[in-house]
Amino acid sequence: MILHTFNSLSAFQVSSAFVLENDQVLFLEDGIYCLLGGVLNLANNNIHVLQADMEARGLSDRIDPEIHRVNYEAFVQLCCDADSISNWF
Repeated sequence: MILHTFNSLSAFQVSSAFVLENDQVLFLEDGIYCLLGGVLNLANNNIHVLQADMEARGLSDRIDPEIHRVNYEAFVQLCCDADSISNWF
């Protein structure tokens, strides 16, 4: 399983085709804007958002509650559980 981290909407638009069904996806920094308006074609159970970045942008109430909110400890655990990590900027 690969953990894909997306830091921007443009990175997601260009690189989301590399995400496979069993991969995990984490949106952080400005990448969390990908979670607005239903732009995703991924299973919600594989989608995570860094809670601190979501709160810093005032988007907590606009992100689908089914998307997993993760703190920094859970972010590290996702990294440890992954076979590899792809950071998309």
